[in-house]
Amino acid sequence: MLDCLVCVSESTFPGCLVRVKPIALFKMEDEAGVDDKIICVPCNDPGWNTLNEREDLTDQLQNEISHFFSVYKDLEVKKVDVGGWREREEAMEVLADAKRLQEEHESEGESTGR
Repeated sequence: MLDCLVCVSESTFPGCLVRVKPIALFKMEDEAGVDDKIICVPCNDPGWNTLNEREDLTDQLQNEISHFFSVYKDLEVKKVDVGGWREREEAMEVLADAKRLQEEHESEGESTGR
């Protein structure tokens, strides 16, 4: 599964579909292994859609996101290793890998009749 964090100004709800573009990758690892987050912005929100790269995110927002993911499992007494920020190009590589793995999974299901 691939996790995306979408920067929005308005509240959303579970299952809400938002057309987004990736602008960065936030690397991290938890007890289950690598848990990287693709950082995205909504394509149709003029408050966000001018952002294209990690550098376009304010330092304050990057620090808030980093802090959140460094402590969000503290109450569960689970360790999180924050690997920090990566550029859009690396986010796109992660997306391409996820797409390739999904296609392989789907073709395996077709060949086994699942």
